[in-house]
Amino acid sequence: MGKRKSRKKPKPKPKDPGMPTTFDCPYCVHPGAVECTIRKKEGRGFVSCRVCGVRSSPIEITRLTSAVDIYNDWIDKCEDINRPPFEEHSEEN
Repeated sequence: MGKRKSRKKPKPKPKDPGMPTTFDCPYCVHPGAVECTIRKKEGRGFVSCRVCGVRSSPIEITRLTSAVDIYNDWIDKCEDINRPPFEEHSEEN
């Protein structure tokens, strides 16, 4: 009578790195200097740079909002501010 063959344990799955919480600053161009803060009770998110000290105005969040969403909203607002206003050219004859 032989011994029963033992079953191997399954290999653990590698952990998912998840969403990033630090980003590059568009003003001082330091990598990983911008961090996003989420205050779920207040329903607001904030972005701030640890190097140049730039801070965002409060950004409204939902329960599904992540740090990436807050950073992208802030970048969009920065681009809107830096974009020159659209001027209509009227044709005069």
